[in-house]
Amino acid sequence: MNTRVLIIDRTYLVAMDVENILKSSMACDVSIGTPESLEDHLRDQSYTAVILESDAFGTALAEAVNAILMAGAALIFLTTNSAFMGGIPGQERYPVLLKPFSDHQLKTIVAGLFAPLSAPAA
Repeated sequence: MNTRVLIIDRTYLVAMDVENILKSSMACDVSIGTPESLEDHLRDQSYTAVILESDAFGTALAEAVNAILMAGAALIFLTTNSAFMGGIPGQERYPVLLKPFSDHQLKTIVAGLFAPLSAPAA
């Protein structure tokens, strides 16, 4: 299975950092986009997971989440708001990574998402 990750963040350097961590630690293809390009990315390519900066979407966050889920991708939120560590309001079932984050934190969350995908079929 070819694992593809899309990183959506307003700050390109943050997205590049996430990309470098993922590419150096796991076998996956990584794409970077902006909040404005999310729908284009989802339409043009299938992704295993989307790492999404929740703070960038404001009131349109639910629409962005719905588009990601309809595309069949798993979801990880990035946020600078420490109040959201227990979950993004209305989206509590998805993991949240607080910026700034360590390489280990990112790897742990992403590996947890991918573990069921790489497990042998019963």
